[in-house]
Amino acid sequence: MDYDTLTTTKFTIYLADGSGVRIGHKGHDWYYCIKVKYLNDWKKYNGSKCFLFGFYPTWSGQQSHLISTYVNKGIEPYVGSMKTDEDGNRVETTMDDLYTSEWYAKAIQLNNWTIPDDYPVRY
Repeated sequence: MDYDTLTTTKFTIYLADGSGVRIGHKGHDWYYCIKVKYLNDWKKYNGSKCFLFGFYPTWSGQQSHLISTYVNKGIEPYVGSMKTDEDGNRVETTMDDLYTSEWYAKAIQLNNWTIPDDYPVRY
């Protein structure tokens, strides 16, 4: 496959319990939904019935926050850009930042895999 095909092709894995995973962007973005039927509209269900994960077993591209967050760590809850201070140094991301950016799986992971009391999504 060429680069454009790898970037735009998505694969769906149907699991025996009725859930599913859609894998996209060169195998790096994993969209897990508790029911396969939610995958086609996963953004609508993000944080309640669907969750976004990242998978970067190797990386040869430009260094970024993704490298330290994902490389050689298996499948991890997705976190996009991180907050930086005025000098460009990474600073701590708060739960409110995770909620605002809709990185709900990461918020649950940081709360010992339980839904936080202040979790903003209802299901």
